[in-house]
Amino acid sequence: MYPLSLQWTKSKGTIIIVVIWTVACGVSSVQLIHGRAEVFFLQDQMFYDCNEVMDEFDSKLYTLVVFAVTFLLPMLVLTYAYVALGMKMWRHRSPGNAHDIRDSHQHRSKTKVIKMLVTVVLLFVDS
Repeated sequence: MYPLSLQWTKSKGTIIIVVIWTVACGVSSVQLIHGRAEVFFLQDQMFYDCNEVMDEFDSKLYTLVVFAVTFLLPMLVLTYAYVALGMKMWRHRSPGNAHDIRDSHQHRSKTKVIKMLVTVVLLFVDS
């Protein structure tokens, strides 16, 4: 909401990038350890079936962690940020005396922005 007040430094950017890559490598490394490619034949053609070989509890836990890290957490951050942005924008009033034409134009503009923010969140959820 206040892009000029936040002071990004190279060290903060580096830390954020390192954390993102560490989490991504940690989550995907499970595939290196537990992933297996099994050969099967269908109509005299050879195919590979890639599976995770682990017990049921570990498989469910891994699925839950992947869901939380790759979908739930980004969705919550996106939703929070857009709701905060939308509320801040919706509450903002133009300075000066009320003017019907200007105020109705701003109301329509705010409504369009809110619809766009909701659309972005819904498209993230849908994809």
